[in-house]
Formats: sequence, structure tokens, C-alpha cells
Amino acid sequence: MFEWKSWLGLGVAIVIAVVSALIVILVTALITRGAARRRAGAQLVLAKARHPYRLLVLLVAVWIAVALTLPAEPWRKDINHAFLIATIAVSTWLIAALIGYGLSLA
Repeated sequence: MFEWKSWLGLGVAIVIAVVSALIVILVTALITRGAARRRAGAQLVLAKARHPYRLLVLLVAVWIAVALTLPAEPWRKDINHAFLIATIAVSTWLIAALIGYGLSLA
């Protein structure tokens, strides 16, 4: 029987998380590109926010996979804390990109 809370389960969960994140990124990219064709300034915000958005989606997906399947109980607290710090940093990068775009319009 396959055990999710094992090192193999962790690897499988991370692969599933990365594939899921890539699907979400692809779908949102198609939607935003379709909407950006109608607005002149939308390409600029897409260019500024593309990388932090993609990294944030990927980071959260992997965090969920690791939190659910990590077999090493003593490391769980430290790894979750590291993911929290990374998520805050990438979210700040995304918000800064959006604010930078907003300020460039003013």
C-alpha cells in the first residue's frame, strides 16, 4: 500500500503540486492575456507582476504538499516557518510590483 507520509509520498506530492501550479499559471496567463488585449496599459502590469505571481503560486502549492506529506515530524515546524517567510517575501515582491505599476500611472 502506498503511504503518503513517506519520502516517496513527499516526492510524489511535490510533483503533483508543481504540475497543478503550472496548470493554474497557464490558465491565468491565458485569461490575463486575453483581457490585456483590450487595455493598452495592461501589458505593463503583466510584465511587472508575472514572475512574483508565478513564484507565489508555485511556492504555496509546494508548501501545501510538504505540509501534508512530510514524514520527518521534528522538521515540520522549521520547514513550515521557512515556507512562511518565503511566502511573505514573495507576496511583498508581488505587492511592490503592483504598487509600482499603480504609481507609474499617476
